[in-house]
Amino acid sequence: LPSVKFHCGILAVGALRRAIRTYLADRERPAWLPEELTPDEKHAVEEEKLMEILTKRAARYEAVKKKEEEERKE
Repeated sequence: LPSVKFHCGILAVGALRRAIRTYLADRERPAWLPEELTPDEKHAVEEEKLMEILTKRAARYEAVKKKEEEERKE
């Protein structure tokens, strides 16, 4: 992968591994699947949490801006 896309590739690998882990959660864990999260999976989890935080902040910001605009119109 080009260096610009390397981060995206790492996140994709982590997300795929987490999806496989979730799918196999109620089944017998295959020997090739480590018990602990891999570094790629941990990275994907961190990115997901960060995106949740940023999405909530953006929604609050938009709500405040909308309220300010409505108050200016009154």
